[in-house]
Amino acid sequence: MPAFEFATAGRVLFGAGTASDAPAIVAGLGRRPLVVAGADASRAEWLVKALQGLGCTCTRLCVAGEPEAAFATGGAGLAREQQIDVVVAIGGGAAIDAGKAIAALAANEGDALDYREFVCGG
Repeated sequence: MPAFEFATAGRVLFGAGTASDAPAIVAGLGRRPLVVAGADASRAEWLVKALQGLGCTCTRLCVAGEPEAAFATGGAGLAREQQIDVVVAIGGGAAIDAGKAIAALAANEGDALDYREFVCGG
């Protein structure tokens, strides 16, 4: 499968070998990353070590399942407290969802529930 990149508000990299690009990309964005991983923190340890080798001070946060609003709000508080300047999520959907929510909330005022969206059927 050829590698490709999906760019939105942030970056999502896919493809064989693309994970090895992550440390340099993250370090190029900031020196105090929040690394959001799934329930098994050891799966992100290679990234943390690589970032530390590039002079970054990492904060780690693991999410065991689909993140709830309180988790995202707490993660944003942690990001502000630790003066996080980049959020990187590694793992499956829960980690990526948590990372996106934390990054958005850390840069904005309010609670996660302030940004909820309801879809009503007719």
